[in-house]
Amino acid sequence: MALYDENPLTGLISDSQNQKIFLIILTIIAIVLLFFFYVLPFFQAKPLNSNFKDNPLNLNQKSFTILNVTATNTTGNFLELSTIRVEADAKNDFYVGGNPVEIKNISNLGINEQRKLQFDIRPNPSRLGQVLPGTYNFKIVFTSNNETILEQTAVLVVEKN
Repeated sequence: MALYDENPLTGLISDSQNQKIFLIILTIIAIVLLFFFYVLPFFQAKPLNSNFKDNPLNLNQKSFTILNVTATNTTGNFLELSTIRVEADAKNDFYVGGNPVEIKNISNLGINEQRKLQFDIRPNPSRLGQVLPGTYNFKIVFTSNNETILEQTAVLVVEKN
């Protein structure tokens, strides 16, 4: 008698009806495990979400826009102090809150809690009227418990009269 002559399930389950039920249960367990490992992470909260109030931005009509940033604690730990840093890639063209970089602190952020912050985005005062149409990128850095999360966002500047 060879090792592979018999069905490997015959030692565990005796008749064919029970073997079918066993295989169905095993298949269901495998599908549930695949769902938890591959599908569920797409529905979990992101640590950073951002959007511009006015995008595209027409500087002939409005000289600034608001960048809305939502920071969510997805670490599983209570965060006593976190920081959000926003800066323009084109620091000569755009300022954040009146400076090339703006940093805001968040204190006492519980597990799965979120805070919404707003940042004033406007052209550099020394280049007012000189900002050309195009896409301008902004870097958002969320730092907490020595962990850093980076997100990039962009505003489109258009020229319409």
